[in-house]
Amino acid sequence: MNKIPDWLIVDHYALDERWEKHLRASVSRIFIIDDLVNRVYNCDVLLDQNLVEGMETRYDDKALSSCGKILGPEYPLLQLIYTELYDRIPHVKDQSGEVRFFAKVERNNLFHIVIEEIIFLKRFISKK
Repeated sequence: MNKIPDWLIVDHYALDERWEKHLRASVSRIFIIDDLVNRVYNCDVLLDQNLVEGMETRYDDKALSSCGKILGPEYPLLQLIYTELYDRIPHVKDQSGEVRFFAKVERNNLFHIVIEEIIFLKRFISKK
Protein backbone atom coordinates (compact mmCIF):
# COMPACT_ATOMS: atom_id res chain seq x y z
CA MET A 1 0.00 0.00 0.00
CA ASN A 2 1.63 3.24 -1.17
CA LYS A 3 -0.61 5.86 0.35
CA ILE A 4 0.86 9.35 0.32
CA PRO A 5 0.32 11.66 3.31
CA ASP A 6 -2.54 14.13 3.11
CA TRP A 7 -0.51 17.00 4.56
CA LEU A 8 3.11 18.00 5.02
CA ILE A 9 3.38 20.72 7.68
CA VAL A 10 6.57 22.77 7.49
CA ASP A 11 7.85 25.22 10.12
CA HIS A 12 11.47 25.84 9.16
CA TYR A 13 13.15 29.07 8.05
CA ALA A 14 15.79 27.37 5.89
CA LEU A 15 13.34 25.53 3.63
CA ASP A 16 11.90 27.20 0.55
CA GLU A 17 10.16 26.43 -2.73
CA ARG A 18 13.06 24.26 -3.96
CA TRP A 19 12.56 21.81 -1.10
CA GLU A 20 8.77 22.06 -1.32
CA LYS A 21 8.77 21.41 -5.09
CA HIS A 22 10.99 18.39 -4.53
CA LEU A 23 8.47 16.89 -2.07
CA ARG A 24 5.37 17.95 -3.99
CA ALA A 25 4.95 14.52 -5.63
CA SER A 26 5.23 12.77 -2.24
CA VAL A 27 2.37 14.54 -0.44
CA SER A 28 -1.15 15.68 -1.25
CA ARG A 29 -0.85 19.16 0.22
CA ILE A 30 1.79 21.39 1.84
CA PHE A 31 1.08 23.68 4.80
CA ILE A 32 3.73 26.30 5.65
CA ILE A 33 4.07 28.16 8.96
CA ASP A 34 6.04 31.37 8.49
CA ASP A 35 6.51 34.93 9.66
CA LEU A 36 9.65 36.13 7.88
CA VAL A 37 8.39 36.55 4.28
CA ASN A 38 11.98 36.20 3.07
CA ARG A 39 11.71 33.44 0.49
CA VAL A 40 9.38 32.00 -2.15
CA TYR A 41 6.95 29.24 -1.13
CA ASN A 42 5.34 26.39 -3.07
CA CYS A 43 2.48 25.46 -0.77
CA ASP A 44 -1.26 25.00 -0.61
CA VAL A 45 -1.78 26.84 2.68
CA LEU A 46 0.39 29.39 4.47
CA LEU A 47 -0.06 30.51 8.09
CA ASP A 48 1.41 33.71 9.56
CA GLN A 49 -0.12 34.49 12.95
CA ASN A 50 1.50 37.92 13.36
CA LEU A 51 -0.18 41.30 13.15
CA VAL A 52 1.89 43.44 10.82
CA GLU A 53 1.24 46.29 8.43
CA GLY A 54 0.27 45.02 5.00
CA MET A 55 -0.26 41.47 6.24
CA GLU A 56 -2.99 40.81 3.66
CA THR A 57 -0.65 41.40 0.71
CA ARG A 58 2.86 40.71 1.96
CA TYR A 59 2.91 37.14 0.62
CA ASP A 60 1.42 38.01 -2.79
CA ASP A 61 4.74 37.75 -4.63
CA LYS A 62 6.06 34.94 -2.40
CA ALA A 63 3.36 32.26 -2.66
CA LEU A 64 1.31 30.67 -5.42
CA SER A 65 -1.86 32.55 -6.33
CA SER A 66 -3.79 29.37 -5.47
CA CYS A 67 -2.26 29.28 -1.98
CA GLY A 68 -4.74 29.77 0.84
CA LYS A 69 -3.38 32.35 3.27
CA ILE A 70 -4.27 32.25 6.95
CA LEU A 71 -3.03 35.58 8.25
CA GLY A 72 -3.22 37.49 11.50
CA PRO A 73 -3.37 37.04 15.26
CA GLU A 74 -6.83 35.49 15.15
CA TYR A 75 -5.04 32.29 14.05
CA PRO A 76 -2.59 31.64 16.92
CA LEU A 77 -0.52 28.47 17.01
CA LEU A 78 -1.16 28.15 20.74
CA GLN A 79 -4.45 28.52 22.56
CA LEU A 80 -4.87 31.72 24.59
CA ILE A 81 -4.79 29.74 27.83
CA TYR A 82 -0.99 29.54 27.43
CA THR A 83 -0.73 33.32 27.71
CA GLU A 84 -2.72 33.22 30.94
CA LEU A 85 -0.61 30.37 32.31
CA TYR A 86 2.63 32.17 31.42
CA ASP A 87 1.53 35.14 33.53
CA ARG A 88 0.98 32.83 36.53
CA ILE A 89 4.47 31.29 36.44
CA PRO A 90 6.98 32.93 38.80
CA HIS A 91 9.92 34.19 36.77
CA VAL A 92 13.49 34.32 38.05
CA LYS A 93 15.49 37.29 36.89
CA ASP A 94 18.76 36.46 35.19
CA GLN A 95 21.47 37.72 37.51
CA SER A 96 24.07 37.87 34.74
CA GLY A 97 22.20 40.60 32.88
CA GLU A 98 22.87 38.79 29.60
CA VAL A 99 20.32 37.30 27.26
CA ARG A 100 21.20 35.30 24.17
CA PHE A 101 18.76 33.87 21.68
CA PHE A 102 19.62 31.80 18.64
CA ALA A 103 17.06 30.62 16.15
CA LYS A 104 17.06 27.02 14.99
CA VAL A 105 18.67 28.07 11.75
CA GLU A 106 21.99 29.67 12.49
CA ARG A 107 24.62 29.47 9.78
CA ASN A 108 27.67 30.95 11.52
CA ASN A 109 27.83 28.50 14.43
CA LEU A 110 27.48 31.41 16.86
CA PHE A 111 25.56 29.35 19.40
CA HIS A 112 28.45 26.91 19.75
CA ILE A 113 31.00 29.73 19.97
CA VAL A 114 29.05 31.60 22.66
CA ILE A 115 28.53 28.45 24.74
CA GLU A 116 32.26 27.65 24.58
CA GLU A 117 33.10 31.20 25.69
CA ILE A 118 30.63 31.06 28.58
CA ILE A 119 32.12 27.76 29.76
CA PHE A 120 35.63 29.20 29.47
CA LEU A 121 34.70 32.35 31.39
CA LYS A 122 32.99 30.40 34.16
CA ARG A 123 36.09 28.23 34.59
CA PHE A 124 38.36 31.29 34.51
CA ILE A 125 36.26 33.21 37.03
CA SER A 126 35.94 30.22 39.38
CA LYS A 127 39.76 29.92 39.56
CA LYS A 128 40.12 33.45 40.94
